[in-house]
Amino acid sequence: QLSSLLYRLVRLTTGEEAAEWRRRAVAAGVWLSEMQMPGFVVPALRDVAPRAWIKPGLVEDASWKPVLDFAEVLEQRLSPVLAAEWQALLRRSESCRTPLGVADAENIAVDADSWRQIVFRRNGRFLDDDPASFPKTGALLRSLLLKKDLAEDLPRGNAELSVFAPGAELVPHCGPSNHRIRLHLCVQNDGNASITVAGETHVHQPGTAFVFDDSFLHSAANPGAHDRVVLLLDVWHPALNASARDHVRDHFHYRENTSLFGPGPALFSSS
Repeated sequence: QLSSLLYRLVRLTTGEEAAEWRRRAVAAGVWLSEMQMPGFVVPALRDVAPRAWIKPGLVEDASWKPVLDFAEVLEQRLSPVLAAEWQALLRRSESCRTPLGVADAENIAVDADSWRQIVFRRNGRFLDDDPASFPKTGALLRSLLLKKDLAEDLPRGNAELSVFAPGAELVPHCGPSNHRIRLHLCVQNDGNASITVAGETHVHQPGTAFVFDDSFLHSAANPGAHDRVVLLLDVWHPALNASARDHVRDHFHYRENTSLFGPGPALFSSS
């Protein structure tokens, strides 16, 4: 797809040259915003105003309410359970010095080993078994997603703990499509680690969640002395009805391929 090729081209350029390519792409109708460069732009969202950050009190469209309500549910119900299991894992790992999770496989971390992920869900499908150290978190996460019907059969839909070591940095990148919306629930941060989306920087606060569209250009960094840990979780863009969701599934060949990573034009997808 043209949008995918342009995204790859922009990533190979810098400064004013990259900005000029973004301006041309928006003028040609390939992308909706100079800061939003997904490999696939959902046709049903072309008439929906793109929004990098979704914040309470700043969005008037009532369709966002279920997503914002879900962020509150994560804070109230999932956060204490996840925090307790994370601390228990830390105590065990300190005694055996076992690396946590899997290293960056997306080539967007400056140092691949500095960003590790403990995976619950990939490509819209939960792993057969939840991570052994997080049985309560995994069970509650499954229950909440099933009840809310926010992420059913979601291509490129992930749920994982993102563990950022001190000094870790993700280069600016975009998610594969604007069909999904990302939530971050912070588990641990010493006040220094942050994420920047479409030029706006947010410092993670333990126990709090926020919502953004990761098809916008974003990066992350941890200049602190301790790990930054967040649960990242994807849900459907609320403006997509059942027919539009099926179109996205067809684009990503979701039904034909049951891989946790899936085929098709996915580019860079996590933070």
